[in-house]
Amino acid sequence: MSDTQNLRTRNRVTVLEHLFDHSPASRSEIAAALGISKVTITAIANELVSNGLLLETGRNLSGAGRPASAVQLHPKAGSVLGIDLQPRAIRLN
Repeated sequence: MSDTQNLRTRNRVTVLEHLFDHSPASRSEIAAALGISKVTITAIANELVSNGLLLETGRNLSGAGRPASAVQLHPKAGSVLGIDLQPRAIRLN
């Protein structure tokens, strides 16, 4: 797996972990909390919505300006843990 793919995977996991504790949240709120660009968060969130892991929950009206769309973990999405045990590394998926 390339460095870009590893970073993308880590970012997806980080977004899902954040939403596990802070859901629902707007893409802007997620970006600010994680220190990841809003463009990257939007791409990740859109992919996770299309894969059925996140659910659009309507509009977040907490800020000024145009209301932001909020996302949350999809209640019907399951949980899977993959562990890759290697002699010198352990990787969770």
